[in-house]
Amino acid sequence: MSFLKWFTGSNTSSKSSNTSIKSLDERYIGFHNFGNTCYCNSILQALYHCEPFRECIQFYKPKDTIPYLIQDEKYRNIFFKPKSTSSSKKNKFSKKGSNLPTTPVQQNPENLSPTSNISTIPSNLSIKSSASSNAGTNEQKAPKLSNRSGKAVVSETLKIVKEFESEESLLWELKNVFLQISSNKKKQGSVAPKHFIDVLQKKNEIFRGTQHQDAQEFLNFLLNSISESLSNYQNKLLKRWDQHIEEENNKKKAKEAKKKDLAHAQPKSLLNVEEIPKQNIYSTWIHELFEGILTNEIKCLNCENVSSRDESFFDLSVDIEHNTSISSCLKNFSSSERLCQKNKFYCDTCCGLQEAEKRMKIKRAPNILALHLKRFKYEERLNRYVKLPYRVLFPTELRLSNMSDKAENPDRLYNLIAVTIHIGNGPYHGHYVTVVRGKSTWLMCDDENVEPIDELVLQSFFGDLNNYRCGYIFFYQADDFKVDSMITLRDTSNNKLNNKENIIEELITSNVNEATNPNTQNNTYLTAPVNPINDSFSSNPESEILESEQDNSIDLTSLNLSEEVNETLEENKTK
Repeated sequence: MSFLKWFTGSNTSSKSSNTSIKSLDERYIGFHNFGNTCYCNSILQALYHCEPFRECIQFYKPKDTIPYLIQDEKYRNIFFKPKSTSSSKKNKFSKKGSNLPTTPVQQNPENLSPTSNISTIPSNLSIKSSASSNAGTNEQKAPKLSNRSGKAVVSETLKIVKEFESEESLLWELKNVFLQISSNKKKQGSVAPKHFIDVLQKKNEIFRGTQHQDAQEFLNFLLNSISESLSNYQNKLLKRWDQHIEEENNKKKAKEAKKKDLAHAQPKSLLNVEEIPKQNIYSTWIHELFEGILTNEIKCLNCENVSSRDESFFDLSVDIEHNTSISSCLKNFSSSERLCQKNKFYCDTCCGLQEAEKRMKIKRAPNILALHLKRFKYEERLNRYVKLPYRVLFPTELRLSNMSDKAENPDRLYNLIAVTIHIGNGPYHGHYVTVVRGKSTWLMCDDENVEPIDELVLQSFFGDLNNYRCGYIFFYQADDFKVDSMITLRDTSNNKLNNKENIIEELITSNVNEATNPNTQNNTYLTAPVNPINDSFSSNPESEILESEQDNSIDLTSLNLSEEVNETLEENKTK
């Protein structure tokens, strides 16, 4: 019996339930429970009904990362030469340009968290179409690399992409689970995320066995795992490109030495790809969605000097009290703490220990706020953790009252999209369910069972000393944040892809087709991926690259990095 029926005491037949489901424009897909996986099912339901996250998972393709990275001039110059105004030769393989994804943000390596990022996300970069159809205009010469170095860097880039696509990770398993839901033709049913659970247990032994698990711990591990996979993949690309840059620099040095008859001057030996240090750490879309920035401020009460330190978070954990609200909990989270006696603060200005005030505020709020209430507390008297079933009111609309003075948008409005609920009187046993905001109504997700509920039912999960059904994790989405502003390959207004060409797919397919068919028109666009996980480039990508070679060089015009890319990037650089 589903939790909803148990809670309400409803004796409604399944027939009437199915009728109500069919009358609504919703899809009710649940997850099988493999003994103790309700913690996983509840979080997956919350994330699936978080539209920006779902869009990122379903439509992300590793090849789409490359346009992000080559916005960096250091790497952009690998694939095409600087703009030349004297050249009037027509670009033989030029293609109609289009918008590229958002520029990646560089991350401060000094942050404590390995997945942190305190840079703001810049606005989308719009690239104008190439005007190659006019014969008399000045155009950039087809960018080419030497046969050996060019083929090597492109071929190995493709290899890195394919290796990432085929690796075992929670990212791809979650993508498969979401695709099973979206491709399910039935309005009501369930899927079995068995492979996802298997990979999860391989990645983290904490989730093995049959004991009760913590949903917040799983959420944190999942987000960090996906972020780590994306970051590692990007860093592999950057390392390989760094090696190529070093190779080209060494060739230039060798040529210069030869011209100066300095035969004894030899270029330094090449570093192994894995030994090249990471000079830049790029943000991922996980950071763009869930990452917020906390600032820890300490004010010396002697000299009144204020020192601060920033740290990032994917989910925000706050203490709770009885008969309060989420807003009150957030205020208490940022309340002042007196540092005195044995806990005095060492002030660099005063050069000694001083009394001080400490407080934690939100410097940058995330686009999606995952708020965790600390309902499990260690009781020294009992020598174990106990549950705090305190009554904590949670609103469907929320404004953060604990923003710092330097916050970008302190009055940002958030809408509740999901609540994960813990049922039980202790942390070592119980059950998890999730209530999500659907298209037309709220939905109760209880493993395989998904049923519509009235919004008033949410009030029964505030908690009570005699009620062990309590809101545990809350997902709030910023009202001004839209998925369209983040995923430029996806037009969510009409469920169609924008006219975007894929940088690598064009390199290994369209370039070959145009070279063999001079009548090919410049209107090849990226089609919607049926299953991006198994999306392959070619049975033999290196052979196709060889076919596209002309005059002992590789024509990289099909990378869709036209002259207008340079112009737009220069304009953004000067702003």
